[in-house]
Amino acid sequence: MVNYTILGLMSGSSLDGVDLAIVEFKSGDDEVIDWKLLATHEESFDGPWKKRLESATRLSSIELSRLHADAGVLFGEMCAGFIEASGILPDYIASHGHTVFHAPEHSYTVQVGSPSHIAARTRIPVIADFRSNDMAHGGQGAPIAPIVEKYLLSGYGFYLNLGGIANLSVHNGEEIKAWDLGPCNQLLNFLAAQKGLAYDDKGKLASSGNIIETLFEELNSVIPLPLKMPYSLDNSFVTDSYIPLIKQSDHSIEDKLRTVVEYISEGIANQIQYLISENKLIPTLLLTGGGGHNHFLCDEIRNKLKALNVSVLIPDADIIDFKEAILMSLCGLLRVIETPNTLASVTGATEDTINGGIYLP
Repeated sequence: MVNYTILGLMSGSSLDGVDLAIVEFKSGDDEVIDWKLLATHEESFDGPWKKRLESATRLSSIELSRLHADAGVLFGEMCAGFIEASGILPDYIASHGHTVFHAPEHSYTVQVGSPSHIAARTRIPVIADFRSNDMAHGGQGAPIAPIVEKYLLSGYGFYLNLGGIANLSVHNGEEIKAWDLGPCNQLLNFLAAQKGLAYDDKGKLASSGNIIETLFEELNSVIPLPLKMPYSLDNSFVTDSYIPLIKQSDHSIEDKLRTVVEYISEGIANQIQYLISENKLIPTLLLTGGGGHNHFLCDEIRNKLKALNVSVLIPDADIIDFKEAILMSLCGLLRVIETPNTLASVTGATEDTINGGIYLP
């Protein structure tokens, strides 16, 4: 048995900042025996950085290369500050980077945040690029979250992550499948920003609005649910396909928020209803991600799933907020012990793959 301490770093599609988690693992040759969350931290993006990341898809190759290096410097500073404040020196840093392009139909994915710059700043080996090998083997490169569910949070039939994008995975014995269902906090935060807010606190604005039937139907038409095959979603697709529909509506922000909540919760229930009809599954769902703090959204999901006899469980705040950073730590561990960290049954690849390159300081 070997102990590893790994710092996981995740920059999500909602652009609210970077989540960091230091996790201690006890592992065998190809398995996780035990784990403990030692420390967590969230770093918000300031205005200029948020604008740079928002505009990343429109940059020239030279500008994108500079952003990649600059983001690596930024992430390195964040990691160094977190390590100093926590007093814990990890063996590795596992960084997802910030996704700019993700096009599984063309077998490529692009994340900025140079791991070499992180390693140079922290003097710690950095593991990065957790999608490319899967895509080289014919997979979607996503979702990768089911690996943390398999090893660290087992026991549920369904796992729902409400991040910038809503991800759902299903565990049917040893078989695991997963889908990106559609946008979540990307749309909710976009609308809240029209009110000068970072997010709709507890869903209070949405709860005061009314459903706009025409907008609801338009949102539903973008990705017809339920999905029968694994599916991953690019952030730019959300920006190009959903935001224009919201902008063209002349209703109030409250009504738009209420409509988006209905769209998200109804889509989740639709997908789960289909899966239940096709499989014998444990009727429990673990809900994580930043959307877990949106009480109104969670209530709508819980009410719709209650009709399907599926119970919803919301874990401690650290799991809600830092599941993806913990995931990165685990992906890093599995890379170190040379065990698959991406599952073919989830991504559609020809085989399970070990993803991640190691960058030495």
